[in-house]
Amino acid sequence: MELGDIQQKTNPVFVLVVCLLGLTAVFENGFRHEIIYYGYFATVPLALYYLLGTASPRKFLCSLNYPLLIFVGVSGLSLLWTVNINETLSEFYKIFFYLLLYYLVSTRISIGEVSRLVQALLIIGAFLALTGILLFLFVKSGRITSLFMNCNPFGMYLAMLSLAGLGIYGSRGGKGLFLILVLICDAMVLTGSRGSLIAWTISFPLIWLGIPYGKKREALGRLAVLFLMIALSVFLISSAAPWLQDKGWQSDTLERLVVRDAFQSSTSVAGRLSFWQTAWKMIEERPWTGFGLGSYHLVYNSFRNADHYWSLYTHNHYLQTWAETGLISLLALIIFFALFFIRIFKNGPGDGSSTHQGIYWGLAAGALAFLLHLSIDFTWNMPAVTMHFWSFLGLILVLRKEGT
Repeated sequence: MELGDIQQKTNPVFVLVVCLLGLTAVFENGFRHEIIYYGYFATVPLALYYLLGTASPRKFLCSLNYPLLIFVGVSGLSLLWTVNINETLSEFYKIFFYLLLYYLVSTRISIGEVSRLVQALLIIGAFLALTGILLFLFVKSGRITSLFMNCNPFGMYLAMLSLAGLGIYGSRGGKGLFLILVLICDAMVLTGSRGSLIAWTISFPLIWLGIPYGKKREALGRLAVLFLMIALSVFLISSAAPWLQDKGWQSDTLERLVVRDAFQSSTSVAGRLSFWQTAWKMIEERPWTGFGLGSYHLVYNSFRNADHYWSLYTHNHYLQTWAETGLISLLALIIFFALFFIRIFKNGPGDGSSTHQGIYWGLAAGALAFLLHLSIDFTWNMPAVTMHFWSFLGLILVLRKEGT
């Protein structure tokens, strides 16, 4: 094979997306991810090249994406009235980056590359899951974060990947995928992220839509064995970790990780209620414009309750969007998500193969879990997770019957 043939078959967008998603998950996955700013040097030229040199802009500029463009536009306009232009500009950089990523994935990734991209992300996720499990076993038997800075976004990252993987596994199985899913699901449970587990549980039924009717019984048996292995391995890991750390065998470790405290006395619940009340006070003050993208924590003290709670983020992205960029921005974002999922159910994947059906509904389940989690946590503000979400949406469009 000639070198030119190899180069011709290499999709730069595919390489870029794998590198960006992998690097953001493994390195520096905090609130202000430096890799996003480095990624601009590759993403912007590629986006401009395709925008100016192909017909893909006409495909992207359609009724589905108009609300998204309005959301991005209003977020940018909040620079005119923000309480801090630097914070708003920093957050807008991220939103615009997500838009570019969504555009490139939805228009420049081929159907044949979707499966390979998802498999690459699953392998990276399995590596992070294994790292977290080993740290749990031999260093500290607490809620695992692996290489993430917080266990809740890590839990959602794993939930999204596990649902995408389960979509594939439910439709065709696979020993390697079985092991990857055990690692990812084990780590997801050990994060102790109750919000992630709830969002995962609500979204999981979508997986069933990707399994051909005649293979549902076979898939049910496959999934039952998988979940049995996950339950057994999680119990063994959580029980053995204290013993390996010379604390003795403790069978209640898992309960302390996930259940932790009663709902009524939970500090996480009380804190979230306080954050939401503070956001609502901001909304009452500026319902149409908000205080500027990224400004929630800057004006928090002016509206806070008489308690000891404080946070950078609202732990409800929909309330935070309203408080920061106003009602029009919130409605545009919600309308976009609603239209997107209406089309997901209206138009399935164009390729009727069981593999593409499984990937399609697995990605849809992962995206839905992310949107549900946004109502109780700050996952949107963790670029490592949000970049996966926008990539999932782009891949879903690639697999749909009628494109965008």
